[in-house]
Amino acid sequence: MRWLVFAPVALLAVFSSGVQAQSNAGINTVYYSVTDIPPTKSDYAYDQCGSEIENNINRSFDGEPVDGCPDDMFMAHYTGFITLPQHNTIRFWLAADDGGTMKIGTTEWGSWNDKGCSAEETDALTLEAGVPLRLDGWFYENGGSTCFMLAWQIDNGDWQIVPDEAFTRRFVEPATPTSTTLVETTTTEVPTTTTSTTVLQVQTTTTSLSVQTTVQASTSSQPSPTTTASTIAPTSTLQQTTSTISTFTTTSVSNNPTTTTTVDEVTTTIKKPRAVTPSTAPTTTIATQASTTTSLPAQAPTAAIEANASAEQVATAVSAILEQDLSPAQFSEAVGTVFTAQLTTEQFTAALATVFDAPISDEQFDAVISAVLDEPLSDEQFNELVGVLESDTVTPDQVAAAVDAVIESGITEEQATALATSEKVLASVDGDQAHAIFDAVDIGNITPEQATQLVSAVQNAPTEVKQAFEAEVNVFAGAVDTYVPIGSTVPVSSRRVLIAISAAMSAVPLPTRKTR
Repeated sequence: MRWLVFAPVALLAVFSSGVQAQSNAGINTVYYSVTDIPPTKSDYAYDQCGSEIENNINRSFDGEPVDGCPDDMFMAHYTGFITLPQHNTIRFWLAADDGGTMKIGTTEWGSWNDKGCSAEETDALTLEAGVPLRLDGWFYENGGSTCFMLAWQIDNGDWQIVPDEAFTRRFVEPATPTSTTLVETTTTEVPTTTTSTTVLQVQTTTTSLSVQTTVQASTSSQPSPTTTASTIAPTSTLQQTTSTISTFTTTSVSNNPTTTTTVDEVTTTIKKPRAVTPSTAPTTTIATQASTTTSLPAQAPTAAIEANASAEQVATAVSAILEQDLSPAQFSEAVGTVFTAQLTTEQFTAALATVFDAPISDEQFDAVISAVLDEPLSDEQFNELVGVLESDTVTPDQVAAAVDAVIESGITEEQATALATSEKVLASVDGDQAHAIFDAVDIGNITPEQATQLVSAVQNAPTEVKQAFEAEVNVFAGAVDTYVPIGSTVPVSSRRVLIAISAAMSAVPLPTRKTR
């Protein structure tokens, strides 16, 4: 049963707790039995005791305990996405008993200490609406009563528990528009009195890289006028789309008049566009009898990949993203356009190679890894991902962050083997991450080549990684005979022989002493 309590200053209204029909609805929640208070916020420090998909964040664990977990001394980790409605300002409210923190996008608040079911609020915020923002919440219970609740206040309205429909477990594309509107106004100055016929042809060709606009004007024996145009609001496309507008205007003018000609609404169908809402529509100045190429505005450029796109075309599309001056949210949305598509291994490799051709910030790195892991990867694609993690442009901290994301998304045996055979990966992870990797490796299924790579990577790894390897893998099973354990100077194969000889000798009976 979902529930609600009085806040110090307001009573929240309960939303319906019915689970959404969409398979992506809800919030991923993992529970751990803890031994420390306050516990360490870690997915690897404690034993997992349960997992659920929560429909919202409004729960008393007293009346709704988690199967398999203790009533006290447990911790919960909530991960997913939250989509905000349109707003001028929004505030969040988090109640927790005992400790609870919440991070939405880059906004984080809460307290990690024992207390009753009291609430903490954010300041008034203005966050991006209509686009899923990453949510990361932690809660722990020491003893006594429990509660963990998340509410919002939109434009100083009533406080409300954040409804079920705001949450998704994976990034969901915003609604896609099917048309765009072009309205063009032309002001022409003519130096002398004349009657002229103007033929205006506007041809717009848009790709994921640039917008090329060509205007040709024909007049009767008059100098070519200067034409200033136009407001295009907003322009965003994925496929090559061409629109042609022809306007025939006959104008009688006196000396130095001003005549305004308006091309009414023109609707152009766009294939698979992403929703883009720039704060200010871009303005393009066009000269007659000339061709001008204008770069896309810094508004989350689109770069979806055609099914038959070549590796070179994919690299060009990704380069267009990296060259833009984008906000973190825009960058995340743009790379999501690329990596959530159904890419072939060749396209995937080209996209990754382009992204990691030069160092990127940690925030951009996290956005790329999130987008890459948002869709299932083939074994070949995951191996390509591990390959770029080994490149010089990726830092050890970024490698560790990527491993965290892989483990959180549910590491497979093949993925674990790929990570465990990478020397840079094992040199970058900590003991908890190493335990998670080696626990997923089936030593009986690896090939001789993988076994050689595994031994080499582990042998050069930090001690805590070696300890995890020896704790999770049966090193005497025969697959890693060349591995030298901690505290030893001989490989496993030699130790096994020595153990066998020792066992055989212990089985030989001692000679009996003769007596007279």
